[in-house]
Amino acid sequence: MQLPSNMIRRHNVVITTILAVLAVGFAVWGQRYLTDRGVPLDGPLLYLIAITLFVVALRRNPLQVFRAEPRTMVVPSTTSFLAWRWRRWLLIAAAITGVLAFIAYGTDTFTVLDVSLWLISIATFVAATWDWGTTSRAEAWERIRSWRTPLTWVGVALIGIMLIAAFFRYYELTQVPLDPTSDHAEKVLDIYDLLNGARPTFMIRNTGREFVQFYFTTALISLFNLPNTFVTLKFGTATIGLLAIPFVFLLGREVAGTGVGLLAALMMAMSKWATAVSRIGLRVPYTSLFTASIFFFLYRALRLNRRNDWLLAGIFLGVGLQTYTPMRMAPVLVALLIIMRLLWDMAAMPGGFRAGLALARRRLQRKPAAEDEAQVDVPTLTRPFWVNVGVMVVGSLIVFLPTFRYSLDHPEVFWFRSLTRTTTTEVGEAFNPLARLATNLWNAALQFNYRGDDVWVNTVMFDPQLDPVTGALFVLGIVYTVLAIIGLLCYRDRCLGIFKDRSFTAAALLLSLVMMVMPSVLALAYPVENPSVVRASGAIQFAMIIAAIPLVLVVRELRNSFPRWGPTLAAFLVGSLMLAAMVMNYRSYFVIFDLQTRAMVSNSMEMSKVLEGFVNSIGDIDHAYMVAYPNWVDTRNAYFNMGAVPRNNFIMSDQLAQVAPTQVNDPAAKIYLLSMDDQKGGQTLQQTFPQGQLSTYTSQTPGRDFQVFFVPAAVPKR
Repeated sequence: MQLPSNMIRRHNVVITTILAVLAVGFAVWGQRYLTDRGVPLDGPLLYLIAITLFVVALRRNPLQVFRAEPRTMVVPSTTSFLAWRWRRWLLIAAAITGVLAFIAYGTDTFTVLDVSLWLISIATFVAATWDWGTTSRAEAWERIRSWRTPLTWVGVALIGIMLIAAFFRYYELTQVPLDPTSDHAEKVLDIYDLLNGARPTFMIRNTGREFVQFYFTTALISLFNLPNTFVTLKFGTATIGLLAIPFVFLLGREVAGTGVGLLAALMMAMSKWATAVSRIGLRVPYTSLFTASIFFFLYRALRLNRRNDWLLAGIFLGVGLQTYTPMRMAPVLVALLIIMRLLWDMAAMPGGFRAGLALARRRLQRKPAAEDEAQVDVPTLTRPFWVNVGVMVVGSLIVFLPTFRYSLDHPEVFWFRSLTRTTTTEVGEAFNPLARLATNLWNAALQFNYRGDDVWVNTVMFDPQLDPVTGALFVLGIVYTVLAIIGLLCYRDRCLGIFKDRSFTAAALLLSLVMMVMPSVLALAYPVENPSVVRASGAIQFAMIIAAIPLVLVVRELRNSFPRWGPTLAAFLVGSLMLAAMVMNYRSYFVIFDLQTRAMVSNSMEMSKVLEGFVNSIGDIDHAYMVAYPNWVDTRNAYFNMGAVPRNNFIMSDQLAQVAPTQVNDPAAKIYLLSMDDQKGGQTLQQTFPQGQLSTYTSQTPGRDFQVFFVPAAVPKR
């Protein structure tokens, strides 16, 4: 008896769905073994089963999630309500004011003059190159005035994701992480300088840092009357981390549709990796924000070749380069993606790459042959494409102008951090760069699923950067992305592969992931610093997009297999996996990481409370002292936590015997905080001030107690 064809087809679809669901299950199971580092072979073996099931499911039903590439692209024209002669004058004005701003920034200082010239240059360049979509000024204004974004289910979902992200960014922000480090003390001092009138274009403290975070935090302090403390630093970076979420959604949607965009944003919202770098109070989350925004616009520009996408990519690139050192990899990635798009288009021509190369040569000579007229739809071989590329480059350079000028005047400061990590500048001993690069690439690849960063102030030591659920989906997503890049490999009459066409978007996504990990990989002089959660933070959003892909595929399979209750099953599966990921990320950061940092970072907050209690009761800040001891605490933080910037009443322990006697005749009450290891210092104070009281402050964290020596005020003689 032969079964009906529709029943056989339905049976095959159900089997494919079961295989896909089992693949996800085995992958999560295998990732749990890798995360817990149990039996060495169990995790890889389970992953092998998962990948096999996943590939078989794709073979049976090769669903495509990456956005389809336009076969025939009509090169868009740029329209403006400004006549060409006005646009030409605006470009001239942008050039003149840009040059004048470049000259004015030679003082390495923001002034009214150079900032005004800089902003005028940016504004006139944007006005001259922006595609207004109409030649009527009234119509352009009406479009701007009547612009609305309807609230759809996608908008509601994104709002919900933003609320989850807000929880992970702001919950217990004053407590986790609790104590600052020396890096934060340097930042507080820089912001103190800004609050007191300094306006540098580059922050030279702590081996040099870009200016954006410092001015943003200063603006928050001024606008909302916040104190210049570690908590305010964390509030600023947490806000930047929150602002990255919509751009992750937009980037994910541009790559592979709305479902991938929403899931990537959700994974990013609750990711322990993204949460940690957002709450750290350093420049790190700016990388995620600007990487997501730059490459959202660039990916769309490479697909549609619209002027405004190129211009916005350039503007965000110019700002992003002034935020955090790893962002310097972004222009390299931008260039590689443009070159790859050119080569991809040339190889896709009917005559292959040679035909594309010949056409490019004739286009450069401005003598296209008649048979080439059919190929004018290839965007990268048209003049408007490269004009738009030029607009992006010039726009980014104008925005980058203050830091660009500083980098030319002071290359030794600007490049110090990069060169000391990549070359022998600091270590002084030679090494094999290729061998180091290979080792660093391997260790960086392991960070997602097996062994992560060991810097305890940034992450749970050696913990994979992705939770077990996201990590499992990431591996399956990598498999899918590689298969989409390969397409079909054919030899004679035999073909091997899943997808008929190769995907440029998949290749761009994988290249973006690899390149934004490179700031960590290129720590060739200090391989112990790789992998780094902070230097590789530009890769987070790409990892989340890749991880979202398999889940979207499974959802589609469930809906196709079971039209009636498939959506319910899909919602249950996604909800269960995301809830499990949320719980694991919460526990990793708010429990394990919190306990780790309290144990590893000096408890300056508790010291600040003791000093503040003294100052607010019977003493004053001038008589509150920290006795500095090796490997104990950055004494500045004890004062800065109180808002007492830039005070630092410290006495070196080995100088206490000379300094303390000079304070005997001071009748004011005094307090000294000492390390528990500084027993000699406590004895010195007891001998100098017999009336003083030495006690031990019992910390909430075991092993973090410290000594408190209190000297009461002298009673005036009658």
